[in-house]
Amino acid sequence: MTADSGGAPVPHLQSPFNEWEPQLPPDRTLLAFTSNETGADQVWMRDYPVPQRKWNISRGPGRAVRWSPDGRFVYFWRIGTPIDTLFRVRIDRTPAVVVHPPELVTTIATNSVQNWDLHPDGRRFVVAIPVIEAAAPAAAAPQSRYLILENWFGELRRLTGTKPQ
Repeated sequence: MTADSGGAPVPHLQSPFNEWEPQLPPDRTLLAFTSNETGADQVWMRDYPVPQRKWNISRGPGRAVRWSPDGRFVYFWRIGTPIDTLFRVRIDRTPAVVVHPPELVTTIATNSVQNWDLHPDGRRFVVAIPVIEAAAPAAAAPQSRYLILENWFGELRRLTGTKPQ
């Protein structure tokens, strides 16, 4: 159903488990999401818009799912202490859906990747990492602050001396 169809909404994911972070690929035929169905947060995928089949994408802990812009890969994070790990899973669709094993993309010492996204070219990503600093008095509680760098690709090019492609 489309938002302007005027009909009553119909739940797509409806189970006794917590299911969140739904993400559709560009062709809108599969839905990736996070669920605690196994007792741990894992990334799953279902047919869309009619949920018939179901696949475990992360094959272990996973969350913060995103599709690649071309719809060929599902990306997700395994949250660790203090290292978080980004994985991607290739999804083949012809003649049938095939979920390949997760491949390591990178690791980042963040201890909690929550805000991130892929660049539209599918080759780069951005991660918002909170910076925790101690307050001026030693007895005060640590305070969080976020550093926002606009045009950070331009700044990276300036610092590394590379030209835009």
